[in-house]
This record gives sequence, structure tokens and C-alpha cells, in this order.
Amino acid sequence: MLKLLALALALSLTVMASPAAAARVAVLMSAKVSEYEEALKGFKETAAGHQVAAVYDMDGDLDRGRKQLAEIERRSSPISSSRWGSGRCRR
Repeated sequence: MLKLLALALALSLTVMASPAAAARVAVLMSAKVSEYEEALKGFKETAAGHQVAAVYDMDGDLDRGRKQLAEIERRSSPISSSRWGSGRCRR
């Protein structure tokens, strides 16, 4: 179930954007798995107009993932800063 979290989050964020607007997407990866990296690469290549703003790595740790998701939600609120990420994510 955790394995699908990263892709579900990325897809849900892009669906929320209107077709006419580009979206900044944060990706939450449950682990460094080659299939996930390949899916992210494909998303970046085919998601015209959308930008991957940050990629977070849970490293298989559910608690870490929950904290990262909370950070993503906090940073994506309308009153948040336009800067994504901290030292805990890769771009």
C-alpha cells in the first residue's frame, strides 16, 4: 500500500490543477525503487506544463513519510511561501 502512495500523491496533485493551468507537483516516494524512479522520469517527460517542485524520499519509513506529507500540505496552502522543500528533500 505504501508503494502506491508516491504515485497516488503525484497523480492527485496534477488532477487538482485545471487543464489550462500548470501545476507544481511534490512527489513523495516511499522508497528508492527503480520502477518508481522510472515512473517519475516518465511523468517529468510527459507532463507538459507541470513542474516537479520537490521529490521527498520516505526511505521506507512511514513516520518520516507522514512528516513529509505534512510539510507538503503546509507548503501548498495558499498562505505558504512559494519555496518548496527543505534540507530533507531532493529536487
